[in-house]
Amino acid sequence: MSASLPSTAGNAVAEDFNRALESHQKGKLDRAKRGYKRVLKTAPNHSDALHLLGVVDLQRGNHQQAAGLIRQSIEINPSMAAAHYNLARCEKELGDLEAASTSVSRALELTPDDADAHLLQGNIYSELDQKEHAIAAFSRVLELAPDLDMVRRTRAHLKLDIEEFDEALEDMERLNGGPEDLHVFLRDMAIARINQECRDSALRLLEKALELAPEEMQTLSLYAGTLIDGDRNNDALPVMRTLLREDPDNFDYRMKMGILLSNQKRFKEALPLLQALHEE
Repeated sequence: MSASLPSTAGNAVAEDFNRALESHQKGKLDRAKRGYKRVLKTAPNHSDALHLLGVVDLQRGNHQQAAGLIRQSIEINPSMAAAHYNLARCEKELGDLEAASTSVSRALELTPDDADAHLLQGNIYSELDQKEHAIAAFSRVLELAPDLDMVRRTRAHLKLDIEEFDEALEDMERLNGGPEDLHVFLRDMAIARINQECRDSALRLLEKALELAPEEMQTLSLYAGTLIDGDRNNDALPVMRTLLREDPDNFDYRMKMGILLSNQKRFKEALPLLQALHEE
């Protein structure tokens, strides 16, 4: 607030601001906006009113206008951690991730134990594909709020991305709902890697899944198929023999074995398998 305001005017501004803030907290955004503007008409350097007027625009999706107002408030009072945090939210929505990263870092310099700011920082780092930094930010969130399953799950996925498999599984085991079917989680992640054409990463995920459930047929089949696609037919052969021993009439297994044998130029063995599939 302007220091030159007479005390009576200052009291009126404070009352107007408190009424606007109360309306804002009740979700009455139009009334809050009018109240903040009334404050600013009398006290144009009222940093809190500028900031919160920007927050109203942020809540309404007017991110460019919100960012302008919040920046004005920061110029007047750079020590408002919430303003830096909300500016980062605006900048993220506007696609300026580097600026958003800088703004949320400033917020955290002022309030280092703000879990929401660490969460925002983690999300920004994720979008910047800075996985290690994102993991560190989400780890700080979990130090402050250990029961946030969404954050723990997100951190697990990031750890899988950088192939910290044991650490990722530890996160999944600590979810509040109890341990998930971890080998299924790994298999699903492997399928995603296959779809992204990241075969080597998929194979490592499948190998980890098979350590947990070595006789799980769907995982074995996916593992064998991925090996065959990678021209690792010799490695796939014992897996395929295991699958066909368990289910010799399975269409998918017989097709994969036929392809594998063809790849090894063992056409006499492959042909009966592939011909039988056409007859079916």
